Amino acid sequence: MAHPFGLAFQRHVDVLYETCVLRLTEWAQSSARLGTVEVGRSRLTVPSRDAFRSGRGHIDLRLGRGLLRPSLPMDLDVLRWSSAFGSVLELHPSRGVRPDARYYREGNALLDRITAVIEGRAA
Repeated sequence: MAHPFGLAFQRHVDVLYETCVLRLTEWAQSSARLGTVEVGRSRLTVPSRDAFRSGRGHIDLRLGRGLLRPSLPMDLDVLRWSSAFGSVLELHPSRGVRPDARYYREGNALLDRITAVIEGRAA
């Protein structure tokens, strides 16, 4: 899926969409701030499961990029890839960005952490 600002991170996860949504929402509900999860310097706001009913869901997040740089507003789209093969996670900026090594490092690390939670490899 093309985005106006490009620079998206994408993962295919071998987890059915419904299970993916369940794990994301349970992770958010178990956090200290209900519905908001902090991962390093990044923060995700996960909506309720009802927001994912159409086979597509959207999560607002702020990508932390270090102490001296402001966080970057991003969108995480959770999509049904196939009823048999799983889901797609796509993380992309919601405004223009000048990418640097830190942008790629933080974006990949965040998506790896989210993927681990969905696949049941992390809490």
